[in-house]
Amino acid sequence: MLNAKTSLGIDISESTISFALLSQTRDKVRIIKAGSASIPQGVIKAGNITSPVELGKCLRKLLAANGIYKCSASISLLANPSLIQILDMPEELPGNTAQFVQSEIKFSAVISGKQHQYDYYGLGDIGVNGTDRMMVAAVENKKLSDLLNAMATAHIDPLLIEPVMIAWMRALYDKYMMTNYDGNVLLVKSDSSTATVCVFRKGVLDFIRNTQVPLAVEKKEYLEFVRDEVDSVKKFYDIEIAPFEDNKWQMVVEIDPVVADFDEVSEFFDYKFADVHVCSPEQINQHTSVRAGKSIKKASITAVGLALAQCEETKMKISLDLLPESFRNGKTVKKLTFAAISIAATVITFVSICSNLMGSQFSNTDVKIENAKHLLVPGEMLQLLTRKKQIDRQLTDIENRKDFMLGILSLNEYFDWFEILNTIVEKSSENICITNLKQFGDEKVIIKGKVLSHKYAHEFAVAIAESGQFKSAVVSEIKKDPVYPELIEYTMDCVMKNDQSGNNDDR
Repeated sequence: MLNAKTSLGIDISESTISFALLSQTRDKVRIIKAGSASIPQGVIKAGNITSPVELGKCLRKLLAANGIYKCSASISLLANPSLIQILDMPEELPGNTAQFVQSEIKFSAVISGKQHQYDYYGLGDIGVNGTDRMMVAAVENKKLSDLLNAMATAHIDPLLIEPVMIAWMRALYDKYMMTNYDGNVLLVKSDSSTATVCVFRKGVLDFIRNTQVPLAVEKKEYLEFVRDEVDSVKKFYDIEIAPFEDNKWQMVVEIDPVVADFDEVSEFFDYKFADVHVCSPEQINQHTSVRAGKSIKKASITAVGLALAQCEETKMKISLDLLPESFRNGKTVKKLTFAAISIAATVITFVSICSNLMGSQFSNTDVKIENAKHLLVPGEMLQLLTRKKQIDRQLTDIENRKDFMLGILSLNEYFDWFEILNTIVEKSSENICITNLKQFGDEKVIIKGKVLSHKYAHEFAVAIAESGQFKSAVVSEIKKDPVYPELIEYTMDCVMKNDQSGNNDDR
């Protein structure tokens, strides 16, 4: 195929992980591979990742089963809560748009007081009064870190991290919104933790709201909750926006089948809209303009929308990317070789070697003095005795250092520090620099350092977590180096495995 390109989209919901691989030729885009797998119970809770390593393993297994290995992909944002909204810009546009957006969202309950990542997209003059509007999204860094850690485990290099609703709308855009200039399209995408409602008014995105679903709601109560959200939005448009216009409305909805069956959703929303489209992975050809191969029975609409973000021919240009800038910039920096923790791991051996060498030298000095005593003049004898004293002091100093370090390492008898340090050395690579290692409390170890790319830190954390010496290891903080912008500073929280029970048995 001429000018063939492929793009991969990965959609992660609370219950399922899905992918869609698209092939783009000069005149069309096709789905050439698609698949999904259930996520093990407990890996995701209340819309947040609780076990990045297990999620990454699940994704890696799914992709490998379909012949997809190390690759780049667009990823759906999995975080609850997360912020997505449309802002009305002031009449006098601020000189620094990013600073304005930051000032508007910093008091949101979702990100108030937390380190966060955000992005925005200008929608143009679409407000009720013709004012400029801006769509923004934001998420807590910790939730992003868990997602990136999972991708590192799966050997996936993220190109884009996008809110689910944006990717889902991109896939549906050609069918429902692009040419609908005489009516309104109300879209609903929801799962067990969040419900997002948006409105395209006369072909233009005009409203979006993300709402948390109350905990432990029953199936019937869940659909009623979503219906109330839909009713409030439609009532707002009927009363406040266009009370004298006889606008046509159609509804497009997709609800996670874990919380509501397809037929149940279709029947439930016919009450208000004459034109209701209920989406499902089994009807991918019906709801998108992307053609699926004959062997593909179903595909996630959101995963298709994510893959479309990489295609030049995509019609919907709206996009929000929450991938940290430091991660993206790290890919363009030249590869460097870093010093690792090996000095700390080998220091005892080094001290022992020095001790043995200098002890041997000290013994030889005594023999030489005795044998050559009759040949030496008084001045030479004095120099040799001085040298002997210097060696004696150095040897004593090294022995003291050795005893001190052995004492420190023996303070916690429940951990094999020699093995722990060796593990850290073995799991690090030339891409990892460790600048600080501290123990907090009984089991926690904090590792700090610098890397060139965001993914190296997460790969290091995965390797440590799977080493057998640690219960867990996650990258808790990552940011640009304040002195060298091409470097990235990371902080990794590790929990060691306690061998107390085994030690007690030996006594």
